[in-house]
Amino acid sequence: MTKKLQEKLEELNAFSAWKFDEALLLLTGSTSSQIDHKKLQASPPAPDIRYLLMLKTKEMTWSIKEEQVKGRKKKKDRAGHEIYTKGNTEPVPTKLAKEFIKKGWAEDTETSVERKTRLKVGESEYQKAQDQFKLLENLKRAVLDKDIETLNDTSQLSPLEWRLKRKSVLLWAQSKWDIVHPLRHLPCGVDDALGEMIGETPLKKQTKKKKRPPAPTTDKAKNDHLRESYINEAANIFKTNPSLTGPAVLGYSSLKTLIRDSGLPKDKYPKDTSILKHWMPDARKQAGVQNKFGPKVK
Repeated sequence: MTKKLQEKLEELNAFSAWKFDEALLLLTGSTSSQIDHKKLQASPPAPDIRYLLMLKTKEMTWSIKEEQVKGRKKKKDRAGHEIYTKGNTEPVPTKLAKEFIKKGWAEDTETSVERKTRLKVGESEYQKAQDQFKLLENLKRAVLDKDIETLNDTSQLSPLEWRLKRKSVLLWAQSKWDIVHPLRHLPCGVDDALGEMIGETPLKKQTKKKKRPPAPTTDKAKNDHLRESYINEAANIFKTNPSLTGPAVLGYSSLKTLIRDSGLPKDKYPKDTSILKHWMPDARKQAGVQNKFGPKVK
């Protein structure tokens, strides 16, 4: 399976345009239908469940009080009715499982190490499914927002019929790499064909750019240069997720890196309140996003 996928990815390198699923295959190693299936099948691991081999058939009606923490602590009753069949390996709530084992109704099928491994693997698979689905949605949004150019009119077609320009996909992936890369989860043993294309291809937009001025030397020039770069990067972030608030965008690593690499002394770094008041509105305007979230900074 891995060899077949690798051959397909290498084959795509020769194309000047990709179908939506082909671009997704380069990003994640999976098609949209495979990602949808994984998301439907994956479920959060249940640490309060143990798998027992039933030695006797038991019908149980039970109620367990659990303390759940989500923003604040609260008590919640969890009730259920199950028939546990002799000879079957059944998922049993941990508190019931202890009683079953103690009374000789069942025996544990997992050691504590095996249970921890199962939970760790389950959490990993669940997170991978969520991440890849998020990347699928980001790719769709980039096409609909015209951040990725296409050969056909996407408004009248389903995503599976879209034809994406190769260079535009690579430019988008490169500019969003800090967001895209953690969501990919390529299968083990598969070479990153997309990463190689980005690394080997000189990606330059076809629109003419003004010549860059010499590197700034004064603090004022460095701050002006930082402001322009910061607003451009923040605008790209708002385009990807228009619902983000200004304070949330402040935490992005790419923006923090711009400030660190600006050459300004630490005591001259722009303050968060100043960024929110003077730079974020320009970034939203550039991204075409209205400021609907969070109070205005005065």
